[in-house]
Amino acid sequence: MNLLPAAANVYFEGTFIGATMLNPDVMGDSLAVTLGRDERISIRRKLLKKEEKGEFLGDDIMKTFTYELTIKNNRPNDVDIIIEDQIPVASLEEIKVILLSCDKANYTKETGMLSWTFNMPAKQNKLMEFKYSVKYNKDKQIALK
Repeated sequence: MNLLPAAANVYFEGTFIGATMLNPDVMGDSLAVTLGRDERISIRRKLLKKEEKGEFLGDDIMKTFTYELTIKNNRPNDVDIIIEDQIPVASLEEIKVILLSCDKANYTKETGMLSWTFNMPAKQNKLMEFKYSVKYNKDKQIALK
């Protein structure tokens, strides 16, 4: 691309959404421009259930969390969507984090990342759930919401 460093106005679907700075010195063979958040796509994450169980004779506590993701496409056309979420990752061997269910998400155990990729039809809603548990010794203090 034969571009000069300069300010650029960004228009999306005929509406001015902001300004950016073009720097051709850091570009490769393509130009990536972030258009910001699309207000017509909404995502809500809700804690459905939080359970805590302690072993009667043991020293372990198990907390189980169930989350629901609600995605709404209010656009007049279908869109390809990638949703990412994350479950905790234990830094100590005594703490165990177990993914119990994830609604067909791609799961990376090392980072705890969950990723869903799908096509969302126009004017549709989609519900997804994931559930994980954390098992730890009751003498440990851990920060979980």
